[in-house]
Amino acid sequence: MHQKLRALGSVMAVLGSAGALAACGSSDSPASGSSSTTGSGSKAVKVAFFDFTLANPYGIATADAAKKAAAAAGATIDVFDGGYDPNKQINQIQDATASGKYQAMVIAPIDGAAVAPVAKAAINAGIKVVAWYTPIGKDPGSLDPQVPGLSSTVADPLVSNGTTRGQLIVQACASLKKATCNVVVETGPIAGSFEKIRYEAIKKVLDRHPEIKQVAAPALSAYSSEAGRTTAQDIAQAHSNVDVYSSASDDALRGAMPVIQRSSLKDARLIGNGATKWGVEQTRSGALWADLGAFPATEVSKATALAIASARGQKVPASVPSVTISPLGTKIGLNLTQQALSSHPTFKGEW
Repeated sequence: MHQKLRALGSVMAVLGSAGALAACGSSDSPASGSSSTTGSGSKAVKVAFFDFTLANPYGIATADAAKKAAAAAGATIDVFDGGYDPNKQINQIQDATASGKYQAMVIAPIDGAAVAPVAKAAINAGIKVVAWYTPIGKDPGSLDPQVPGLSSTVADPLVSNGTTRGQLIVQACASLKKATCNVVVETGPIAGSFEKIRYEAIKKVLDRHPEIKQVAAPALSAYSSEAGRTTAQDIAQAHSNVDVYSSASDDALRGAMPVIQRSSLKDARLIGNGATKWGVEQTRSGALWADLGAFPATEVSKATALAIASARGQKVPASVPSVTISPLGTKIGLNLTQQALSSHPTFKGEW
């Protein structure tokens, strides 16, 4: 269900700076966290950060960002590797709560509904809890607090994410100035409710444009280069005229690119998803028409800072949509086109 995260070779610099982190996380003990003294007059705060995985660049980059944010706030932090296993993550949260060591938690839920009871138990124990990446609760599409006492949620609302992706497709079609625009809308594993919500939002945008025709909506088996390559091969065999190819992830598109370049898809405008270092580079060069933004380090830094502030008795916002803290500004938000990136020449992607 947690799709948009898979390893990309273009982020080996991130791996190099934080690679040791992946080997440290386990279900029973945290990865080594940043160690720092508390600021003058500040309450000492120890944070538990429950990441969904440390086995790929996205997870490693977010763990590194959480450690830096904690250090900057004069707090300490332990990072736990959930290994994409909701039961493992639930056990980690329960153990951390029982330990009495933590005043704050940042949770990236592997299963938001399943995590809700243990998050509530942590809150009842006096721990301040912030959700990052997806909400804690039964509704993955809402950033409104679903657990009483939850301090905040920092995430990209699923409907907004799908709407933004749909708008990028519309813009790509408009740039072609064709009477009919044939579009491929790739999704992640559609069995997950997250992808259903996103895809329905994309479709709602496209349905308002009769000139846009979806010729395929393939569901990836995983967010991986291998899955992307297989999907592109299937599309190329079935469709000879594709104007816009919107991928569910940069990693999938990276695997698809060699197929696209030597097939009937070669003239399609390509839209990525994730703002990886590879995706940003390809968008700058014009190889991708656009890339849908994701800013994991920025988001986790914010979530960690909010958890610490809440533990120190400060009031924090109930929710922070990702677009409002985009490092490219709210006007650009998640819409990374070549033109938008030209105004931010130093931005290279966060993972």
